[in-house]
Amino acid sequence: MPENLRDLADIFFFFFPAVMQTDGFEYLKESCPSVLTELLQYVARVSEHSLNACRYGAEAILDGSDVNGRRVKQRV
Repeated sequence: MPENLRDLADIFFFFFPAVMQTDGFEYLKESCPSVLTELLQYVARVSEHSLNACRYGAEAILDGSDVNGRRVKQRV
């Protein structure tokens, strides 16, 4: 995972518990649950990517593999 994404994930996990305690978060949860679901799915993907990057090392990402270690063709 690129360093800036790792930093962003760290910031997210640092502030998210405080955000969850706000009235705005409660409103979001009640009025737009799909937005919350999408946010949590995105965070889960970023976290999974981070774990796989640590497991396989940077070379797994740089050699054209996806986060699951499968070879992928780059778009042109």
